[in-house]
This record gives sequence, C-alpha cells and structure tokens, in this order.
Amino acid sequence: MVQLGCRWQIGNGKCAKLWRGKWLPTPSSYRLVTPPHLLPEDASVSVLINLVAATWTSDLIHELFLPFDVEAILSIPFSVSLPADKLIWAPSTSSQFTVSNAYKVIRKSLCELQ
Repeated sequence: MVQLGCRWQIGNGKCAKLWRGKWLPTPSSYRLVTPPHLLPEDASVSVLINLVAATWTSDLIHELFLPFDVEAILSIPFSVSLPADKLIWAPSTSSQFTVSNAYKVIRKSLCELQ
C-alpha cells in the first residue's frame, strides 16, 4: 500500500518506466496522459534524456506526447551529475514519508474503490 504514495524523482531516467511509472510532477496520477505508442511499453524515461548534455530531448518529447505531458516533462529539472532516479514520497511537500500521510493515501484509495 505504501507504493501508492511513491513516485520517481528523475535523475538519469534509467529506473523510472516511461509509460507505466509514476514520475511526473502532476499530483493527479504522476503518470503520462498520452497513450503508449512508438516507444516500447517497458522503455525507461532515459530515452527522453540527452545524457551528455543533461537535458531533455525536447524535439522528441514534442513529437511523442500530448501538450499537457510535454509541459510536465519539460518542467522537471536536471542535476549536472545525473544521479540515479530516486523513489520519493509524493503526498508530502518535503518528500518525506510520514505515517499520517500514508494513512491518508490508503484511506483515499479505499474510498475510491467503493
């Protein structure tokens, strides 16, 4: 259940799955809205990153995704060192896990099932 509140913080993009992963800074789902196409379903976010320049490949991103997703992707900043992707606790502004926030996430998911 804790996984419900986690999302990837993008570093080099190698761990976060492009189509199935929760990695966008969009609290509604943290996932792409654009349906999978052209790139394999198991592709990682790294296919969208120029690892030499530590930048997004914006031409490819504009070609593949809906405007809403393009805006969200391009808003993600990079560190020059391109560290590994990191799982963070999304429901908190500090990205830190708390029992209180976990309880809220679980309670919300249970309410959505009804």
